[in-house]
Amino acid sequence: WKPNNPPRLFYRRTVALSNAPAPARRTHVLRKVVLNTLHVFFQDFTDKEVAVVVEESDATAEFDYESVQVALYHLIENAAKYTAENSTLDVSFPSREGARCILLDMVSLAMDDDEFGRIFDDGYSGEAAKRLKRNGEGVGLGIIEPILTLNDAALVVRRDVGTQRRREMNFASYQGNQFEIQFAHKESLKES
Repeated sequence: WKPNNPPRLFYRRTVALSNAPAPARRTHVLRKVVLNTLHVFFQDFTDKEVAVVVEESDATAEFDYESVQVALYHLIENAAKYTAENSTLDVSFPSREGARCILLDMVSLAMDDDEFGRIFDDGYSGEAAKRLKRNGEGVGLGIIEPILTLNDAALVVRRDVGTQRRREMNFASYQGNQFEIQFAHKESLKES
């Protein structure tokens, strides 16, 4: 089943988020939150022979669990769809300049300049994703931004990380890509 008008569906979700009450924030262990979402996609990664390596960590951040679970769901769903077969998805929890992070590092579909500039656009799917019939309604990354904003967090995307990771397979180009959710530390929020 596919909605007749995906952009309208996305608009309704965005409006609902903008009218949402302030999220109920608590401190959560990032690794546990990621593992709760990863298990949903276990079979998808197994079918593609993708090894998922999750770093041991007790790093925490303060956020609304339910809304961040939705953002992680969409991010990991994209990883399951676009990660190269027989590769590795590394999940780590670095700290960077006043932020606690969830970093997904993978070899996934390559993004050219035009695609990279549009990955957060409502209804957008890349050409390779369409060709491989892995595209959806283009809601995934677009819905993540407003959810993370509600939690004083942001998504940083780095493409073509490590040129030695580039590869061609199944009529598509793949490259090293990183998707990092950055949560501000409480101390950082007080300074702003």
